[in-house]
Amino acid sequence: LAYVGGSGRQSELVLYERDGRASTLPAPPNEYHSPRFSPDGSRIAVTIVALSPRASDGSLGDTWVWTLGERSFQRITFDTATLSAQWSPDGRRLVYAHGSLAGGAL
Repeated sequence: LAYVGGSGRQSELVLYERDGRASTLPAPPNEYHSPRFSPDGSRIAVTIVALSPRASDGSLGDTWVWTLGERSFQRITFDTATLSAQWSPDGRRLVYAHGSLAGGAL
């Protein structure tokens, strides 16, 4: 299980093992949302919120992928208008919500 721990604008990515042990990933504190494991369990897709005019309320950001073995991030989107990525069943692609805050909805 991967979840976002913390409060406010700074949070951490935390893994829970089946036996209940928790470990915080060595990713820098940030505003993380909607972590999703790849089907093979080697990567986590997560939205990182960037405060900008397009995301002034902090609800939209970019999709990044954390690779567990390499302990590093790779940025996937660059438009600060994505939220909630989901892996394809084979783990080769990501699908994500894309939109703007105009009118209050994606």
